[in-house]
Amino acid sequence: MLEDHVRRDNSMDLDLVLLTFVESSQERVDDLGSAAGDGRQVESMLQLPQDPNLFDSHGYRPLGRASFSGHIETVRLLLQAGADKDLAFNQGNDDGATALMAASYTGHVEVVRLLLQVGSDKELTTSINKFTALMMASDPGHVEVVRLLLEAGANMNCQDILGLTALMRASHEGRLDVGRVMLEAGADKDLADNSTTTALMYASWKGHVEVVRLLLEAGADKDLVTRMVPYSGDTALILPSREAHVQVVHLLLGAAADTNLRNDNGATALIEASWQGHVEVVRLLLDAGADTDLADSRGNTALIKALLQGHVEVVRTLLEAGADKYATPNSGRPDWMLASASRAERPPPEDGDPGTLYAAPKQRAARGDNGASARSAVSGSPVHLEVPLGETRKVEELLADDRFLDSLAGKLANRLGGLGLQAYPGVGRNTLWEFLQLHGVPADFIKVCQSLHDHTTFIVGVQEG
Repeated sequence: MLEDHVRRDNSMDLDLVLLTFVESSQERVDDLGSAAGDGRQVESMLQLPQDPNLFDSHGYRPLGRASFSGHIETVRLLLQAGADKDLAFNQGNDDGATALMAASYTGHVEVVRLLLQVGSDKELTTSINKFTALMMASDPGHVEVVRLLLEAGANMNCQDILGLTALMRASHEGRLDVGRVMLEAGADKDLADNSTTTALMYASWKGHVEVVRLLLEAGADKDLVTRMVPYSGDTALILPSREAHVQVVHLLLGAAADTNLRNDNGATALIEASWQGHVEVVRLLLDAGADTDLADSRGNTALIKALLQGHVEVVRTLLEAGADKYATPNSGRPDWMLASASRAERPPPEDGDPGTLYAAPKQRAARGDNGASARSAVSGSPVHLEVPLGETRKVEELLADDRFLDSLAGKLANRLGGLGLQAYPGVGRNTLWEFLQLHGVPADFIKVCQSLHDHTTFIVGVQEG
């Protein structure tokens, strides 16, 4: 083709001759596709002329393969030979992906620049997931490609089939530079996806500290609620509290995130952190004023959740913060609840006796060959049974003693210097036994507790002495 500045010296007419594409075998189409993907010479193949828009046997078009691999000269030749810049280049699960999307995803800046210069449509989406070129560049963190697309006017708030924007995808993956460019360009920081999850929630959930900082500095709303399964009702604070992302929790608390918001299960950030045993997160939340005694939809407080899992340090921290040691699931004080911890309501230990175990009925469980029958729960006021801690009766004898087996909850007094503890059956046992042993509880008593855990429903109550 003659350049505009070239003058003709004669008056002969020039005819534009349009050559039709020759019919190509699948083998020839495959050869062109392979050459385009490898960056090999394609010019001779195109001069046949061969149609550059045919799919090879793998379901790809040459322009897409060359763009994906970053072979800019091959891309240029294919465009000159008539390759359609906006045709879907593949026939796979993401059919509808264009050459621009392919180059954006792989981060080939110059190929993206060329495709934008020739007018590639930057708003096209894949036919299934509805991904745009901007989303495909944001996900892996190709910040220069993102910048090019934004400068070309790409819609920064476009949402895929799940409602995710490029900013959300970058936040989920921890792409700080992409997030910064997107926010500087004016991306909506509080836009939510189909599950009402925002960019801040994704970054907080995944523990991307600097992305969280960036979004908070941009003024992202920290108290919005997600409906993402299985975290429905969680906030940007609850999500990292459950995952032990300490620095993220610290940032959110510094931004005055509400510590007492509840998710759909009624759990607060403190309850979730306590359940998981994240003592550093628990301390941060307590320092920020989290309510220690709020209960979830089943009546479980943070203390009860920690006890259920045997998280001793969390229990200690909550009690030191003033958590209600008498709180029980489903609220109230059922008939099996242990007596008050005040000294006035307990008989003093005898001389030489390290303490007294008080047992009250809770609920019987069926027992096998240990000589005790299964019975229903005892109603009314509990009848207390005293068993001196120093007593050395064998575990087998205790298990055969109906009076002892009828007492399915216990209270250990005068031993643990202000700590309170409940141990529920079957969970966190090893940690509990170690805790008791550390505080000087006699080994015989611990053996009894361990055995009872294997045979019945049992609660050990530890109260201040």
